[in-house]
Parts: sequence; structure tokens; C-alpha cells
Amino acid sequence: MKPPQPLADLLARGFALLEAGLLDDARQVTRRLDAYRPEPPGLAYLLGLLALAEGQGRKAAQHLARAMVQNPEALPPALAWARAQTRQGRSVEALAGYRRVQVLAPDLPIACSEAAELTLATGNLRTALTPLERAVRLRSDHAGLRNNIALALRATDRLDEAERNLRHAVTLDPQPASPYANLADLLRHRHRPAAAYARRAALLEPTSADHQRQLGQAYAASGDDAAAVPALRSAVALLPARADLLWLLAQSLRRTGSDAAIPLFQWLLRLDPSDSFGAGLALAQTGAVPAPLAPAAAHIAALYDQYAPSFEIDLLGTLAYRGPEILLDALVRGGLNAPRDVLDLGCGTGLMGAAIRSRARRLDGIDLSPRMVEIARHRAVYDDLTVGDLVECIKARPGRYDLLVAADVLIHLGDLAPLMAAAAAALRPGGGFAFTVERGERNDFALSPTGRYTHGEAYLRSLADSHGLIVRLLEPTSTRREQGRPVPGLLCLLAAP
Repeated sequence: MKPPQPLADLLARGFALLEAGLLDDARQVTRRLDAYRPEPPGLAYLLGLLALAEGQGRKAAQHLARAMVQNPEALPPALAWARAQTRQGRSVEALAGYRRVQVLAPDLPIACSEAAELTLATGNLRTALTPLERAVRLRSDHAGLRNNIALALRATDRLDEAERNLRHAVTLDPQPASPYANLADLLRHRHRPAAAYARRAALLEPTSADHQRQLGQAYAASGDDAAAVPALRSAVALLPARADLLWLLAQSLRRTGSDAAIPLFQWLLRLDPSDSFGAGLALAQTGAVPAPLAPAAAHIAALYDQYAPSFEIDLLGTLAYRGPEILLDALVRGGLNAPRDVLDLGCGTGLMGAAIRSRARRLDGIDLSPRMVEIARHRAVYDDLTVGDLVECIKARPGRYDLLVAADVLIHLGDLAPLMAAAAAALRPGGGFAFTVERGERNDFALSPTGRYTHGEAYLRSLADSHGLIVRLLEPTSTRREQGRPVPGLLCLLAAP
């Protein structure tokens, strides 16, 4: 029912004042309307919008809920209620509100867009894709929607479509910095030139530490660390306590040969005592400290957690990885082709597990990275998966396995003696330990410029002998390529007596 004409005019004036940003005047109008009984239709909606404009999300939601009860089919109160829930940080309730709006108006672009943006803000990029696709169909010329759908497409590995949408976004509206930054990040991860787009984002928003970081990373990825340093210095100046920015700057300085990297790595270790960035390894690479016997566990876990989403694409595509194939061939040639209970060390996403599953009665896996183990679990080839330190986990399982496999895992360990002792104890009589390492020129082990460890043939033979293991195979191999060249490695197959 419509309010009497004088009340309708007063209500319309209240909405007009609110739209003009005259909140005090609009509040006076609501006080006059509130004096009438019964409550004039539309007042609850006006009060809700006013509270929303004043930043009172909870109060706005209460008024708007009353407005929806008064008129369940009205679209504006439902949309405003969803926005009020968003303002309060109540994402579940807000998304429910947007679903109600989409029932009332399936083709309302703003509702699809806001629902998708809320889903993006919660980090659930895959869920955001459906409402974003609907919104883009309704408003194909909206640069912001193109930018947002690119984020969701990237999360679902639809990289070509993501790139097309970002390029379309910067064409539709060349002013926002985010599409340029997102395009630069995507191109860099696809190993393509990204600096031009990163520069544009940094020029548009020069006080954004993330855009300066993006520019530095784009230069570094192209091999120009000298150009990366100024951008990364700007990022650190804007946010001096951010460990990731310190790490990137220190790494670029180290690669240019500057001693200025050393105090930055030392500072980073004070900020991050667990050493998730690997500053201890980096300091060793500068020559400031001796190489550690192994990197910090937190560093390896963080490294592969970050790498997990693109791990297999990079490994099988860019690096032409064939570790499982090499180890399976070694088992055949070494007479260990019919193992029963198998433990996959550093199982990662499960590539080795998938290759050996048909030959195992039981297959267990261990890895330091929770995200890698999560992907391996979805592969459904393991009987048991454990997140933890290799040596400690193996030590807890004496005499349990017929075969241990480690494909390109020991490159992250320098001193292999603790692992070899645990492996020898975990093997049943006649069992085997098959693994690959990067081949070094020294007789022991060394930290390489890549941050990985190399091991010498004499060192592996000595370790096997001291732990009572028989060398069945020890020969040159290469499990992957880097910069178009095979990475020199060693294949080793040991047997328990």
C-alpha cells in the first residue's frame, strides 16, 4: 500500500537527500516520518540505507530485514541487506542475500558482480567463477568484471582465458592499476615478458608496495636484477617490516654480487627465526656463513606450499621431468621389480606414487609440504600420507618397508647420513632404496648456486657401505632440464642384505 501523498513526498525527499549525501537532513526527514503510525511503507528501507551510509552495518541490516518482511518481492531492500551483511564482514549471510537477489532479478549485473567480488574477497576464487561469468555476459564492457573473472579463471588453470580478459580489461579502461599488475603477474608465471605491464601499474599507483614488488619481480624474472633493485627498494621503503619484500630485495642484491644483501638476510632471519624464506641458505651462498647440513624445514615446506598449484605443470612441461620413469627402470634392472610395501619419500603431488602404485601392496607417502600432500591425497593412490620430516618419520617405522623411493628429493638435503641410517633401519631384509640426486664434482656434498645440494659418487658409496647397504646401481642420469640443458644427476639403487 502506498503512503498518503504528503508522506510519499516526504519519503521521496528523504531518499533524494540521502542520494545527495546530505545525511543530517535525511535523518531529520526520517524523524518526521517516524512520528506517523502505522509506519509509512518505505521508511524501514530509507532507515536501512541511511544506516548503511553512516557505516552502521548491523543497524542497517535490522532496518532492511524489516523492509524485506514488509515487501518480500522488493528487490532494492534485498540488495541493500546483502550489502549491509558485507559491511559487517558476515560473508555467509551476505552471499545468501545475493542469492535471494538473483532469484528476484536473475539478470541484474550489479548483484552478480558484488556476489562474485565478495566470494573473491573470501579467497574462494573457484566459487566466484559462476557469478562472474553471469555478470560478464550481462556487462561485457565492464573492465572491473574482466579483471575479476581473470582471477577466477587463473585459479581454475584457464590461463589463456584469464590473459585475454586482462588484456580486454586494460583496453576497456586504461586507468586502474590492478589489471596491469594482475596481467604482469600472470605473464611472469607463464615465463613471458611482464615488465611493461608491471611498470604501468607502478606508474598508476606509485605508493603501492605490491606494484613496486611486481615490477621488481618482473625485472628479476627477465634476468635484470640491476633494474629490479630500485623497484624492490621502493617496495621495502613503503613497507619495511614485510619479510617477503626484504627477501626479494636481498635475493636481487645477491645476484648482482652486492654485499648489501648480507645484512638484509640477517635481518630477515631475525624477523623470521623459523627461516621459512631460506635466508640461511642464501647467506651461505654469499659466503658469509658455512653451508648448513640441510635447509630449514620451514623453508622447504613454504617453498613447496607456494609451488604446489603449478608444480606438475612446470615439472612435466617446462622441466621435462622423468624421475619416476628412471626409478622404475632402475628397479627392473636391479632386480627389485616386485616390491610389496613401499614408502615414497618426499612424495609431493604423487607423481612417483601414481607410477609405482600397481607394483605395491601398500604405498605410503611423506612430505614436508601440507599443500603438496593435499594434492597427493586427491590422487587416491596412497594408503597413508604423512606431513612431516623425512628422517623423523622413517625412524619411527623400523623394519616396515620392502622399498623406499625418493625422486628428486635428496637435492634438498646436504648431509645424507641421518637419512641413510633411518632408511637402512626401515628396510626389511632384501629391501631396496632407490633415489636420485644432482651430481657434484666433490667427493662429499655441496650447496649449489641454485640453492640445491649436489652429491658425489664416492660419497654415496661410502654412505652405503657404512650403513650396511649394497650398491646395486650407481650411474649418471638426468631427471629434468633447466634452461634447455639436462641437469647432471646420479641414479642410485641400494639393497639391504
